[in-house]
Amino acid sequence: MQIVVNPGVITVVLYISEIISMATVDNFDVEELFVKQNSYPKVINVMKIS
Repeated sequence: MQIVVNPGVITVVLYISEIISMATVDNFDVEELFVKQNSYPKVINVMKIS
C-alpha cells in the first residue's frame, strides 16, 4: 500500500510548526503571528485545495 502525500500539505505543516516554535520562543500568540505575516488566508487556501 502506497501513501501519497501532497507536497503542499508538508509545506504547510512545516510552516505552521515553524511559526509555533517561533511563537513559543517569543511568547507571541500564534494567531497574532499569522496576522502579522498576512499568511493566515494563504494557509487556509492551501488546506482547502489539498
